[in-house]
Amino acid sequence: MAKARRFQVERAAKAGPGAATLNARAEGRFLEEAAAMDQTGHTLLTRAAEAAGLTARGWTRTLRLARATADLDGSDQVRRVHVAEAVVYRRVGTLEPTA
Repeated sequence: MAKARRFQVERAAKAGPGAATLNARAEGRFLEEAAAMDQTGHTLLTRAAEAAGLTARGWTRTLRLARATADLDGSDQVRRVHVAEAVVYRRVGTLEPTA
């Protein structure tokens, strides 16, 4: 966990002043660059977004989570496996409890 946090801090330092230190606060161009996905990851997120009707906000939140998952994995790039894990976590978090 500390190693993942260190990755986030180092990435923000390289980006310069004003860059979000935490993935949860990353946005805009900084988020796009920090969470650049491989092609299969991008395809998966696009399909999941279409299937679930993700809003732009939902896409951004899922992307932030995928970046955090990649950091925990020690990966510089967000890969399909990280996107898949983020999609599952986001989906589980939105399920309504059964009565």
